[in-house]
Amino acid sequence: MYTTINKSKVIFLGDSNVGKTSLIHTYLKKNNTISATIGTEFFKKHMEKYNRTLQVWDCAGQECYRAICKLYYRDSDACILVFDLSEPKSLDSIKNYWISTFKYHCSKSHKFILVGNKSDKTINIDYNIVWHLCKSYNMRYIETSIITKTNIDDIFNFTCELLNNNNNNNNNNNNNTSSNTDLINMNTISDTITSYRYSYFSNYC
Repeated sequence: MYTTINKSKVIFLGDSNVGKTSLIHTYLKKNNTISATIGTEFFKKHMEKYNRTLQVWDCAGQECYRAICKLYYRDSDACILVFDLSEPKSLDSIKNYWISTFKYHCSKSHKFILVGNKSDKTINIDYNIVWHLCKSYNMRYIETSIITKTNIDDIFNFTCELLNNNNNNNNNNNNNTSSNTDLINMNTISDTITSYRYSYFSNYC
């Protein structure tokens, strides 16, 4: 008996230099020197545990390539939004540009995962924005680091989990109301460990 392998299109978006390509290459164990992505790059990864093949598109963040990259948003099953934890403008771009642009050009139902990269650096972002995005778009949130090799596998594992349970998650999200409606206390949440933070923010997925 033959088993049908699910195929899913996954797109990585975010400003230039937030580490999108580095995250993908580290996961795929590519050893080539990382340089700024020109236009788009394509990778394929079969996730045997989930019986799913991910067709991964790495889109350049530079403004000069954005018009071209929009052509690749169509038919995406999941969008991985990456920002730099040490650079507030990269999170602002997620909020003010990348989400709305992707949703406008994507032609099907999709899942979001929000990735705060470079957790090895001094964190300089407003976690209230992260909290708001997770609530508004039912995002799974992950913090990663290329330097310390932290949580990189989780990006791809969580993507498969969300896609495999897409129907169940949609039903759960429609009925999900949370009592955690207060804004985050920055004096406590910013000092907690990365694993707690991304678990805390992902209550809505």
